[in-house]
Amino acid sequence: MDVGEQGAPQAEPVGTLGARRKGPGIERPTGALTADKAWELAKRYVPFLMVMGVLLALVAQAPTTRAPQSALSSPAARGLGGSGSGPSTAASGTSTAASAAAAQAAANAAGAAAANGIARSGVKCGAGVLQVPWSPYAPPCVPAWSGNNGGATAPGVTASTITVSYREEGESSDVNAVRSIMPGVLPTDSQVLYDLNVFLQAFNKEYELYGRHVVLKPYTAQGDAMQEMVGQDTQGAQEDAATAASLGAFADLTPLPTTPYAEALVQNHVISMDNLLTSNQFLHNSAPYAYSMIPTLDDLGRLLVTMGCNIGANNVSFAKDPSLNGKQRVFGAILLEDPQYQGLENEMVSGLKQCGVKIPVVVNYTLDLSTIQQQMQNAISQMKANNVTTILCGCDPVGTIYVSQAADQQNYGPEWFSEWLPPQFERLYSQDQWAHSVEVGLGPSIPEQNEESYKAFQMVDPGGQPQEAQFWYIYYQLLYLFNGLQAAGPDLTPASMLAGYQHLPQSPLGQVGQWTYGSGIYWPFSEAQVSYWVPSKTNSFDNKAGDYNPCFGGQWFSLFQSSAFPKGLDCPGLS
Repeated sequence: MDVGEQGAPQAEPVGTLGARRKGPGIERPTGALTADKAWELAKRYVPFLMVMGVLLALVAQAPTTRAPQSALSSPAARGLGGSGSGPSTAASGTSTAASAAAAQAAANAAGAAAANGIARSGVKCGAGVLQVPWSPYAPPCVPAWSGNNGGATAPGVTASTITVSYREEGESSDVNAVRSIMPGVLPTDSQVLYDLNVFLQAFNKEYELYGRHVVLKPYTAQGDAMQEMVGQDTQGAQEDAATAASLGAFADLTPLPTTPYAEALVQNHVISMDNLLTSNQFLHNSAPYAYSMIPTLDDLGRLLVTMGCNIGANNVSFAKDPSLNGKQRVFGAILLEDPQYQGLENEMVSGLKQCGVKIPVVVNYTLDLSTIQQQMQNAISQMKANNVTTILCGCDPVGTIYVSQAADQQNYGPEWFSEWLPPQFERLYSQDQWAHSVEVGLGPSIPEQNEESYKAFQMVDPGGQPQEAQFWYIYYQLLYLFNGLQAAGPDLTPASMLAGYQHLPQSPLGQVGQWTYGSGIYWPFSEAQVSYWVPSKTNSFDNKAGDYNPCFGGQWFSLFQSSAFPKGLDCPGLS
């Protein structure tokens, strides 16, 4: 990887990656995993575990009434592809005049798609034509541009570059020790940066950035993310955000930034692109400097209530213990104890009770590896004592391992409603229990060679391999950023990028549902699927045992139509 100014790795020219396709490896220290080491991992990866565990679980709770659209709605045929609605709240943080000017510039850029012309990607532009042929999530095509882009239109922008920062949190022996027993699940910074730089080459080449290209500048963190997660060492987060600003960053691509770091980026007028576990209020008040990839806790809480109320009216149908099937559902919840979740929990419990759904017990647990096993034994004891038939598990993967084992040990076989997680996590749970779980987020696996993100990787590095298992998330994060950069037009500012997003049309259906844009929407993912785990099914991505089967025929569900969730579950083969 070439190193440019201030030690920043530059995206390499197409065709130069072949000599290093193996990429950065993972150190695998020997020795047993101690409780202290496991606890350090749990603290380090709280955002990842909570987000992928809980938020992806909730995002799909409200389906659209839209029937599956041709073969694209079928998990077996989700090939590459081809105006959203949503909250009407206006973004704050910019003047009316600046917003109006930015909106007009964005509209002009989008309108150019209707003109005849050839895009940088080589496609012929016209009505309905996208910028690139390899993603249904791409913005409308823009003919290849030439002219004066205004030069330094905003901090982090020059006539030829757009600087994006990345906070490297470093590695520890504790984290690497856990990686040795969870290979391929938790990436290193070097693996993420490797994949980012490959994807950047594709986007820089094919998107219209009006004479500019994105430059990635990683830097070593001074703050401690583990401390920031619990509200400590906020000074370190502020120092790191100031470093990003001093590097000339227009935006920051750090995956799952801590709340103190994201807030500090906003204060330094650096766009934070991946804010999860956040609220509508934070995104609204931080505009145009904060975005998320998925909906906020506020929206997800309301959707969970809708789903629970509708499904709660039906009897138990897929419990491990056959004596429970046919009984009226009685819900219990096991939730990670965290300040971010208190409002979500309150809304969920009160909302379910208002519609008559029984939820006699809610158990909170902490990520303390010295006590978590006993905490989960106690949680299952409370579920059994309260005759719970159906557990809502808002758990991190570590907690799910222990709670599923505790259910086995106490000879308890309920239904489980949980989060969709990549199969690498799901295989760690009790498979006897998880064969009776319904999960929401994404659906069955797709063969790697058919993944949109993998095809984009291969365009740059034919025959090469991404270096971390969740490369698809990095790809979609970059795609969302570049959609905004192109939609902003030549006069690139945070305000024009926000206006550009707001004027983009809803995407066609693709491998992760549809993307929706509009006023007051600060995230692209607006749909998900319901599925259930099948331990014996061969996974088409890695050919190992364990994969999902679709419910509702693989239909995608929209968070903007929560009232349309159907009664009951349509999950053929689930029992």
